[in-house]
Amino acid sequence: MSIPIAEVENLKMQISKADALVIATPEYNYSVSGALKNAIDWVSRPAYKSVLKHKPTAVLSASMAFTGGVRAQAHLKAILSGTLTTLIPAPEAVIGSVQNLVNDGVLTDTTTRQRLDKLLIQTLNAVQ
Repeated sequence: MSIPIAEVENLKMQISKADALVIATPEYNYSVSGALKNAIDWVSRPAYKSVLKHKPTAVLSASMAFTGGVRAQAHLKAILSGTLTTLIPAPEAVIGSVQNLVNDGVLTDTTTRQRLDKLLIQTLNAVQ
């Protein structure tokens, strides 16, 4: 399979223009999806000089399981550390039993919304 060069360059351009990133992932077989891993691999070049280097990045995961995608998030953080991405360390946003917290596509759980707000505020503070 060939790499879609135009799409990769467009993604790199969008990341380079962004002040920060928020990456949300579900959990697939205890990890991130292959598509997300491939996208990170594509934009992580050249190594240690990519658009991900020192980019403030918040990571969150959600799952129908009570674990909330914690294993996917751990893998994602390990992957991003290899690209020198600046990870926002807290608060962690691991959302378990997400099906009970959403109504008609809207997150209705106040506690979860507050945790996500705090994560986004930390991300914005990292930009300044």
